[in-house]
Amino acid sequence: MVKVTDNFKKWYVLIGSIAIHFCIGVPFLFGNLLTYIVSYMHYRGFYNASNIGDENWIVSPYPAGLAISSTIAGSMRQKVGVRFTLLISNLVFSAGYFLTYISLEHSLWLPILTYGFICGLGTGAAYVTTIDICSKYFRNHVSTITSILIAGFSCGAAVFNQVVSFYVNPDNHTPDVHLGSIK
Repeated sequence: MVKVTDNFKKWYVLIGSIAIHFCIGVPFLFGNLLTYIVSYMHYRGFYNASNIGDENWIVSPYPAGLAISSTIAGSMRQKVGVRFTLLISNLVFSAGYFLTYISLEHSLWLPILTYGFICGLGTGAAYVTTIDICSKYFRNHVSTITSILIAGFSCGAAVFNQVVSFYVNPDNHTPDVHLGSIK
């Protein structure tokens, strides 16, 4: 069995952290996703001309969840370790998406909790934990490593934006339903 030295391990940690940032940056494609969410909710009868603009609340609690879990993640990392902290944060993040799938069937306000707050909770803990662990492996290059991770965070939305569009609207149909005076 090959023993992984710290020199190689730090690169595995960096690649894994970039992959995590790539995935947790996905909520920033919400602007694209919103068109499909509103269309679906209108189809389900939860959205009409009287609540135009309410859909913007869905992503509003995301920064609050991110801030809360970022704060908690520091002490959690010390008590249970990095791996368990990342496992929990990624499970919470994924649960937020899964619950959003379910919550879209029931109301306009449940996605605020599931997509906005729960995904934010998962993102915050993973975000700070990966930056912290990578900065410990690359002590002489902390700003460069942090920049690389933040770039991964941003690129996730850019790449998954295309994936979501292709999956949800492969033929690129435009919305054709009128809500009040808005098309």
